[in-house]
Amino acid sequence: MVAPPAEVLPPTKRRKQDTCCRETSPVLPATATAGWSSLPDDLVRHIADSFLATNDVDCYVDLRAVCRSWRAATDDPKTNTFDRRFHPRTWTVFDDIFQSEDRRILLNTATGRLLRKKLPLLLDYYVVATAGAFFVLADRIPPHAARVFNPLTGYMVRFAAPVPREVRVAFVDSCDERSSLGLILLDDSSCKIYTAVPGSEGFDSQDCQQGAYNFFRNAVVGGAYAHLNGPGLIGAISE
Repeated sequence: MVAPPAEVLPPTKRRKQDTCCRETSPVLPATATAGWSSLPDDLVRHIADSFLATNDVDCYVDLRAVCRSWRAATDDPKTNTFDRRFHPRTWTVFDDIFQSEDRRILLNTATGRLLRKKLPLLLDYYVVATAGAFFVLADRIPPHAARVFNPLTGYMVRFAAPVPREVRVAFVDSCDERSSLGLILLDDSSCKIYTAVPGSEGFDSQDCQQGAYNFFRNAVVGGAYAHLNGPGLIGAISE
């Protein structure tokens, strides 16, 4: 006895049946992605430290934003603002030709990675200078107190001292690793070097001879200052 031919669905029904099959395809369970939050703390810290090793602090901040357990396993840059690990040490800001009022292009000079950042906070302050990738700002309201803004962590260190006029060169560094932040401003018109820490009521100024001032300025602009003892060098130049 010959078996009856298999039923052949009309084209419209075949398409409908195929669609149903696609819609009921298995989906990854929520536990497959939720498992990332269960990674061991030491592994999370190892990954986070790999970002800090290349000074990709923005990636470190993004990692901490993934979940509560990852934040608990890593140090918070906003409560460790003086920690050099979270400073944009190898970053620089491109010239104004590449910028807009609230956007900046940053370059990691160690890895060559470009980062385009929208920084609307800059619109609320006068941008005095950039120190590497730190932004040295001044309040728009007198007495125009200084501010140091880290664009990679989004945190701002507030200074009590007002910004001296005519400064266009700046350097920012930790005074003693994890307890304070030093701000150094240079005035080309008077050959003065200004220094302050957040609690200073005003900037201390040092008058320099033109040659010594030029040497110090070139060291700051060229990045050599980061490898020198800042306060000691300032004292030597002023003598």
